[in-house]
Amino acid sequence: MRTKPKVIIDLLLAFLYQLGGVWAAIVAPIVVIIVGFLLPFADAATLTHLLRLSTTPLFKIFMLAMMVLPIWYGLPILLQTLNTFNIYPKRAKLLFYGLAFAWSAHAGYIIFIMGNN
Repeated sequence: MRTKPKVIIDLLLAFLYQLGGVWAAIVAPIVVIIVGFLLPFADAATLTHLLRLSTTPLFKIFMLAMMVLPIWYGLPILLQTLNTFNIYPKRAKLLFYGLAFAWSAHAGYIIFIMGNN
């Protein structure tokens, strides 16, 4: 029996939504606190180390996740909020998930393509 593509897409969107929620609730605040205390009190050696670290592929993937995953969580929450107030935009899912995809693609372009220059 073949799985319908719509079911796979819905599962992928639900996965991104849940992963973005966990990321925004747990990982992002920890990173903000660490960076908030690390950068203001850092010496020159630490800043140089951070600049070298920022060119590694693993750090770029981490930064992409820091930018993209909260968006995949926040935009569906915004859609639910609009629906709570009886505001139903036409093609709302297409608009919000399309915006999240466009934002993700743009962040990936900036990190991986423009970041190499």
